[in-house]
Amino acid sequence: MQVNNSSTIPDEHVYFYLQAKMGLTKHIGGVKATNELIDLCEIKQGNHVLDVGCGVGMTDIYLARDYGVRVTGIDINPGILSRADEYSEEDEVEADTGFLVADAVNLPFRDECFDSVICESVLVFVLDKRKTLSEFIRVAKHGGYVGFTESVWRGESGGEMEKFLKRTADPQAQMEKHETWMKLLESSGLVETVAHDYDVSMTEYIWKQIQRIGVWRLLKAWGRTLRLILTSEKYRSFLVESSRLPRDLVKNIGYGVYTGKKP
Repeated sequence: MQVNNSSTIPDEHVYFYLQAKMGLTKHIGGVKATNELIDLCEIKQGNHVLDVGCGVGMTDIYLARDYGVRVTGIDINPGILSRADEYSEEDEVEADTGFLVADAVNLPFRDECFDSVICESVLVFVLDKRKTLSEFIRVAKHGGYVGFTESVWRGESGGEMEKFLKRTADPQAQMEKHETWMKLLESSGLVETVAHDYDVSMTEYIWKQIQRIGVWRLLKAWGRTLRLILTSEKYRSFLVESSRLPRDLVKNIGYGVYTGKKP
């Protein structure tokens, strides 16, 4: 499916443009979180899954290649979706993956058309989380699943990690505590809800990312990053700022996996 380039992203969101340029997106919890999401949502061969905020399409490719699933991926960044299209062709799963520009808060799909709706590390960037989750539920079939993985904030409000996220990723980003994500899930109307909270193992996360992306794609991403550092003051400044990780990063951040069934 060809990418619809009709949408644009505000210029101040350098983080999202950088991901498109690098050809690399990341989800907290990595492959481990994705696999749990797949299991809890009972995703299986022949399903049609919506991936909201799909980035460069690594989860979509994984589902199509390893699970025999048809996947529609949406994102607000046309550049990222162009890379997803490229990667799906390289992995020869373009017949089972499709990507288009769309907003999570207003999904361009009819009611009850997906077996499962998944979302990885996206809701933290959405202001109206309740409305967004209701959209996921609207387009899921009765008896289908809605699931998301997300960052979990363990520090006090206004901590350095929270400020860092707003400064380097998105000014409207709002990381929530596990209890807040649980309440959002439980008040959504979904049944058989599951909410699991985990610590982040950076070593495991990096290794799993390398396995999933592949060494060659990772090297190409690093090459693109080097070119950006050498040629763009804007990206160079952003990368320097992003490298200044808060001291409380590891102890105050975790991730959660949250799923429920549409009655």
